[in-house]
Amino acid sequence: MSGRRPGPHALLRLLLLGLCAYFAWHGVHAGLRERGSDFSVYYDAGRAVLAGRDPTLVERYLYLPAFAVALAPLAALPYTAALVLWQLASLVALAWVTARCQRRCERALGGARPYLAWAPLACVLRLVDSSLANGQANLLVLALIVAALEAWFERRERRAGLLLGCASALKIVPLFLAVAFLARRGVRAFTVGVASTLLLVLPLSALVLGWRTNAEGLARWYQQEVRPYQRGGDELLAARAYLPGQSLTAVTYRLLCDTPATSVGAAGPRANLVALDPQRVKWIVRALSAATLLALAGALALSARSAAPAARLREAALVLCAALALAPLVHKAHMVWLVLPYAVLLGCAPPLVPVLRRARWGLVGLSVLAIGATTPTLLGRELATWALSYDAVFFGLACVGAALLADVWGTRRDGAPLTDSAS
Repeated sequence: MSGRRPGPHALLRLLLLGLCAYFAWHGVHAGLRERGSDFSVYYDAGRAVLAGRDPTLVERYLYLPAFAVALAPLAALPYTAALVLWQLASLVALAWVTARCQRRCERALGGARPYLAWAPLACVLRLVDSSLANGQANLLVLALIVAALEAWFERRERRAGLLLGCASALKIVPLFLAVAFLARRGVRAFTVGVASTLLLVLPLSALVLGWRTNAEGLARWYQQEVRPYQRGGDELLAARAYLPGQSLTAVTYRLLCDTPATSVGAAGPRANLVALDPQRVKWIVRALSAATLLALAGALALSARSAAPAARLREAALVLCAALALAPLVHKAHMVWLVLPYAVLLGCAPPLVPVLRRARWGLVGLSVLAIGATTPTLLGRELATWALSYDAVFFGLACVGAALLADVWGTRRDGAPLTDSAS
């Protein structure tokens, strides 16, 4: 007997994963060029660890020393073999993450949702392209995040905290997800997550690098990557000729200050709507960040008391969106983490009143259009660059977050809509 033919959803998944494999192969070619890719920087940092040197001294290296320590075994391989293995691992991580997101949504609400095999991936395809083509670590870190959340959903708090700690030692941003643990009184998961992050970043990295080298690397990372954003205003713009990324901080400065909108340099194009004093913009950024945290805290407090299906999934997606918005050095490639929020929005839509339901789906559609507008293949490089300079990816992130907030605020504790349209 011949086997069953794959259905249209399975075919669409295979098609999209095949396209992602092309992105990964393109990333291999980019990494073999003279300047290399982001993976080239990771590899050099790993080689520095093997040589007993401080990896934070490697040109263009932006991460904690622990990240380079984790990359050291890969850096022991020949560069081309390491690059191919890195891209293959990233592609496998993407396939695993999308499959787990589908399964988790189906388990949360019951019933099959075969379109989740490909639809969330289609929404972030432009972001996958950016991550794989540049050889970045975002998909591997995302796999650790999803594994941590899977353990948390299964009430395995120690395992959840440990996996989150591993992700946070690579990129500090995932540690923000511990807020979701606290919202559900997961003190053990929160404690293990913070403790394992500190253990990996401090004593375990020091055992490899040496206490002095690790301490100097951490101090250099803080001074170069964290402190300018912490100070803000004139000091930030003096330290950064161009503020990269699609975070709330970078977007606000580029829109409200006379500062370059692209990496061309001081003479590059601007996208600012007004030209406010940087010191004033610093306080605007802080106010917007505080408002984001307040909105998140209110939504988590409401959702944590809810018996609505997929409430925990929605909380995790909300916290992930907030982390991407608030972390200052988030680029469009980091936004590939939105595959989880998109899976929640597409697969776990709650019953809402008609007006709110239309607004919610409108926000989802706008987010997809905004992110897709940065694709050179669709609109041409000039228009795609214009969309990116005017923060289209951040706008897409904001729409995703707003749609998730609508889901939380628009349902009662029992999962029913706030009002009955038939009444």
